Amino acid sequence: RVAIRRPSGSGVLAILKTQGDESVTNAAAYDRNFVYGGTTYHHILDPRTGWPAQDTLAVTVAHGDATAADAAATALFVAGPEHWHAVAQAMGIRYVLLVDSKGTLHMSPEMEARLELMDPSAEVRISPPLSSPDAGTDVGSGAGSDAGSGLGPGVSSGSQGGR
Repeated sequence: RVAIRRPSGSGVLAILKTQGDESVTNAAAYDRNFVYGGTTYHHILDPRTGWPAQDTLAVTVAHGDATAADAAATALFVAGPEHWHAVAQAMGIRYVLLVDSKGTLHMSPEMEARLELMDPSAEVRISPPLSSPDAGTDVGSGAGSDAGSGLGPGVSSGSQGGR
């Protein structure tokens, strides 16, 4: 079991039941940031703008490969609540939790089945499944494709956006 921090960086948002040797990684605005002129700037940059990604506070990904999990968490942070599902599918990622800038929890049903939320009153949006019934692996062949990523032409869903 792994504790997932709240987007503020303090306290526990949820407990994730881990499976086997999988890795759990998190990309969050609270990790590395600074305040300048009353605005908080974090370290996860949107390659389309060169500025910190907007609309997302934190993303947690569980996957059998630590590097894929880390790259996916960053890419999904940049994709935001509107496009995370398409990017996760393109990268072959099944277990995703995204907290948007309004505090809404977006997650795959695969992740929901493994999470114990510490705040049962949190607003939660469950996506359509990220896996097909015949999927035998977490690693998809579309990891380098930008098709359907929502990140714009020429921007790979695997962009690490500032890491």
